[in-house]
Amino acid sequence: INQSLAMDAAAQALNVEAVLLKVDAEQIQFAVQGVTDSVVVLELFHVTNQALDQKWLLYPEPDAPESNTLIYTAISEGIEVPLSMQGVWYLQLSGADDHWRLRERIKTPVRQLVLHSR
Repeated sequence: INQSLAMDAAAQALNVEAVLLKVDAEQIQFAVQGVTDSVVVLELFHVTNQALDQKWLLYPEPDAPESNTLIYTAISEGIEVPLSMQGVWYLQLSGADDHWRLRERIKTPVRQLVLHSR
């Protein structure tokens, strides 16, 4: 629990924010502000069925804008399935080193999503 609180506090100190840009049959894409990690980890935890939990690695797009926002993408067939079926999940984005995280309880299907550090 202490590590989770430290990760939340780190995200708040960095003012991390993530916006879901795209989710389709082959990829998911987030714009992430406030961090420059080489990899961002996306995890979906189903509230009642652990067998449905999933994890993806998102990599930054090579043509990064000059702002403090990077576009992170994961390419995986069927990646949209958990986000398009009816359900309740915990969605977590975290840095590769587990230094920060954004975590939100979401209801699916979802097409628009903004995660704020708290």
